[in-house]
Amino acid sequence: MEENIKKEVVLDENLVRLGSMLNSKFKTYEANRGMKELEWLADLRAYKGIYGSSVVLKEEQSKVYPKITRSKVIVALSRIHELLFPAKDRNWEITPTPDPSVSPQKFEEIVLELLQEKSQNGEEQVITEKEVRLAIEKKCKEACKAMAKVIDDQLIEMNYSEEAKKVIKSGLIYGTGIIKGPLIKTKNRHIWKPTDGQINKFMEVIEEYEVPYFEFVRIWDWYPDMSVTEQSQMDGCFERYLMNKYDLRKLAERGDFYGNIILDFLESNPNGNNVQKQWEVELQQIESKTTGTVASTAGKYEVLSFWGFVDGKTLADCGLEIEDPKMEYSCNVWLLGSRPIKIILFDDAIGHYTLFYYEKDETSIFGEGIPRIMKHSQDAISAAARMTLDNAACVSGPQVEVNWSLLTPGTDYTAFYPRKIWFREGRGVEAQYPAIRSLTFDSHIDELLKIIQYFEQNADKETALPTWLFMQPAPNETAQAASGRMMSVNMSIKDIVRNFDSFTEKNIGSLYRWNMEFNPREEIKGDYNIKAKGVGSLVMKEIRMQALNQLVATLSEDDWDYIDRRDILEKRLDANDISISLRSEEEAQKIREARQNTIISQLQIEAIKAEIAKDNAQAMVNLTKAKERNINANIAAAGDDEEKQARIAKLKADAMERIMKGASHASRGKTQGKIPAD
Repeated sequence: MEENIKKEVVLDENLVRLGSMLNSKFKTYEANRGMKELEWLADLRAYKGIYGSSVVLKEEQSKVYPKITRSKVIVALSRIHELLFPAKDRNWEITPTPDPSVSPQKFEEIVLELLQEKSQNGEEQVITEKEVRLAIEKKCKEACKAMAKVIDDQLIEMNYSEEAKKVIKSGLIYGTGIIKGPLIKTKNRHIWKPTDGQINKFMEVIEEYEVPYFEFVRIWDWYPDMSVTEQSQMDGCFERYLMNKYDLRKLAERGDFYGNIILDFLESNPNGNNVQKQWEVELQQIESKTTGTVASTAGKYEVLSFWGFVDGKTLADCGLEIEDPKMEYSCNVWLLGSRPIKIILFDDAIGHYTLFYYEKDETSIFGEGIPRIMKHSQDAISAAARMTLDNAACVSGPQVEVNWSLLTPGTDYTAFYPRKIWFREGRGVEAQYPAIRSLTFDSHIDELLKIIQYFEQNADKETALPTWLFMQPAPNETAQAASGRMMSVNMSIKDIVRNFDSFTEKNIGSLYRWNMEFNPREEIKGDYNIKAKGVGSLVMKEIRMQALNQLVATLSEDDWDYIDRRDILEKRLDANDISISLRSEEEAQKIREARQNTIISQLQIEAIKAEIAKDNAQAMVNLTKAKERNINANIAAAGDDEEKQARIAKLKADAMERIMKGASHASRGKTQGKIPAD
């Protein structure tokens, strides 16, 4: 490994002094964090359902622990993560500033494009200030969309959603979630490039490129300056790593670490230098109760990474180029034992870590989580549950009083079962009482269950996360009731989402600045604003959904000429958090044409039916007129006597009967156009 060392540094007294100073600072930070560690251990036990040493349980007592705290954490984690990372939308947006600025090179490009456009259109080669400003705004909007797409791709590639989920869970349990970054890693990609001197020939090339990423940090491994309550006020912070020999040798191969100091330390400390912290021992005990196994840290090396301020003179003595030794500089120093193994200047080292608070503690740099907020309610529920089972055990079976001196020798008076025969001895006074008497105890199960129910309701109030809000809707629940229930959920976690919005804006802002400085694509760069929209989408989603539905209901046909129906449909689906793939415009047009053809066919059939009905009606009119002429002719041929009147009446009756029969036959055979004969 000696030949792989990229940088050799002599461990002189200046480096030793810096290492001792930072190691002493770490000991101070560690001691000041001690009280918080006890709270975190209690919070973790409450989440996992494990009693601490303060609760003494006898062997015969119940040891049940209802995990009400865990249920709160799980449902809140699921709901918050679903709201903050929707399937079809981002929880952030990037927009150009109201008056965007561009570099001189880009300004010249914009002016040249305007001149070329005017030249092609045959216009006068004169550009106004307004035209330039509009062109800059247009360019910035295009570049902004490209930047958003690049950042979105980077977040997907680093699996940011899952890292953020770990941060949220840490915030819910311990009150504080931590992420660091952006860090840089090198990846390979396979691309195809044209082969020199050959037509339509390509060769595969493996290209290295750098990508940013964020990494979740366990709260146990982060040691901040506990003398302040805000991150921006810190002098610095430490992150603790446990590494094996392989990890340290990989660091020694890197060009930014002092490889010779690392290898010398490995040689002088072959068995590691890590000494287990008290909280590590407690965590191992908790882990052994849940999994039955204990992870060993024997042979590990403790490595510390300091991010904060160091005075310029000390850094200058260690070989760094410093402008003013009297000033303090933001830097990153790595320690192995008390030996510095890396020193670099780093702008905004304090902001290298981003914190998410479930509920900020005004007296500490850390926050408070759900277990700490509902601690007393959880303790009361656990105590009442134990008493309930203990009381149920007392009254579930018979308890007896035994006078063993009256029983015959060898009788087992510790076993009770049906049809057992008891043999006893004694006469006279000794025989006046039974050897075995049954005892009864009062049941208090109902009262204890009410205590549990009361403190469950109290926990709902303390956390502002009522359990019923997260339950599945009832089978007969109306849409309005479901909407109201979900709005209540959203309002109860609005403050949590607002805290995460600050977390999001800082992370996306860091990615934006990294791309501005290191991304080689000049077309994505510009003057942009970063804004998280978690609270906005959460609070406004219900209002937006109702507004869209009302808008669609009130639009007239003329109004739709000015509105894209597809755009409205997409916004309604987004407002309802429904992920449905829409058909393409070509597919939709085919469906419209098929539907139109079907309507035309139906109209043609109806027209044919109407024509047939018209012909039948005309035939009936002609038939009726013919019948009337026949009747009148018969009447004229008849005489004027009474016989004539009788014949006229009979002829009228017969004629009407035939007309009615003819109408009935015509109705049944109208499609063939048949008319019954007279």
